[in-house]
Amino acid sequence: MLAETVYPIIKALDVSEQFKLFKQLEKDIQLRMDNSHILSEKAQRKIERIKWLKKHIFYPPK
Repeated sequence: MLAETVYPIIKALDVSEQFKLFKQLEKDIQLRMDNSHILSEKAQRKIERIKWLKKHIFYPPK
């Protein structure tokens, strides 16, 4: 599963790198959502995968 592959990589990063990656994901989701009316089905599935990653793997530092 994707989480089993990605999780150890994310955990290996230090907190500041995790935060940068999390912020980049947020930015990517927002850009895609702003153009959601013109997205293909494949692009919409990619947005859903990014949201899933964010929800299940990335935990922004407090």
